[in-house]
Amino acid sequence: MMIIEISPQNMKLLGRTFFRDGLTYLSYSGSSVEFEFTGKKLGAWIVSEYVFSEEECWIGLLVDGVFEKRICLKEGKHYYSLMEENKTQKRRICLMKLTEVQYASCALEALETEEGALCIPVSEKRERIVFLGDSITCGFGVEGDAEAPFSTKDENVLLSYGMLCAEKLFMEPELVCFSGIGLVSRYVEPEEEEPRQDVLIEHLYQVSDWYLTRRKGWERDERWKFEEHPARIVVINLGTNDASWIRRKPEREKYFQERYVYFLKTVRDSHPKAKLICVLGTIDDSLCSAMERAVEQYRAQTGDREVFALRQEKQGADEKTGSQGHPNKERHEKMAEQLTAFIKELG
Repeated sequence: MMIIEISPQNMKLLGRTFFRDGLTYLSYSGSSVEFEFTGKKLGAWIVSEYVFSEEECWIGLLVDGVFEKRICLKEGKHYYSLMEENKTQKRRICLMKLTEVQYASCALEALETEEGALCIPVSEKRERIVFLGDSITCGFGVEGDAEAPFSTKDENVLLSYGMLCAEKLFMEPELVCFSGIGLVSRYVEPEEEEPRQDVLIEHLYQVSDWYLTRRKGWERDERWKFEEHPARIVVINLGTNDASWIRRKPEREKYFQERYVYFLKTVRDSHPKAKLICVLGTIDDSLCSAMERAVEQYRAQTGDREVFALRQEKQGADEKTGSQGHPNKERHEKMAEQLTAFIKELG
């Protein structure tokens, strides 16, 4: 058998990935490796760690652009068979992380195949679209049932509005998303008065994997190299969880608006040529006006006209949903259609 290392020389790395201790980590939902494989048999050595014992890590296998199967990763390092043919075949292979970063980690150690097989990076180049968001962007519960508790087996980023939009625009997606996250507060219960600020988008945005670094006790964050991964479009979908703390209180809305303006400046610094699109409203639309005011305030302060706001169509009270009231597949498709049309209008 022949071992093939995970490297840019052998495959294309997509989304937020980073290398440490001989492992290539697929960090956020939608991170993947993609390559053209010519051979008969292919497998992968993959390492996974669960954050919660009951929440498994799932990856997706796509062959020639078609979703082939979901693979449930066991904890620790294990071998997983990906392809076994009777004769040599040329296939386009993609391994994509479907489970979000806060539930489990996933790292590729190597591929294993027969002697003489070939593995080369996918050659096509596409412009990049970045999605910054919460559980909606993660595809939380998209394949689940409204009456059932959440499980990672029901989370599938491939069916999320962001991935669908990227596909419709033929762009390369990069996601930084984390369920429950916000700009000024994570989701809080109605009886709580203090914001939850242990994990916010400002912590995650500028490093490869802030959450994993802290969970593993590593000493230094790896900064994300924005200059190597320029985006044409950045979509910001934040505010749904902030609303659980803000509760339409004017002073809290003002604070949210101020932090939104500050974050737009942060994103612009890292993506100087991208169009920035702020979206909100699918589950909770109470902060849409504050988001729109933040965009106008930012434009007035900076003169930057390449920043836009889009109110998403809110799902109906009687509409069928996925897990815990989150958008299901049909709603994500509608979101993708609305966002795609908006982007095309911008040109």
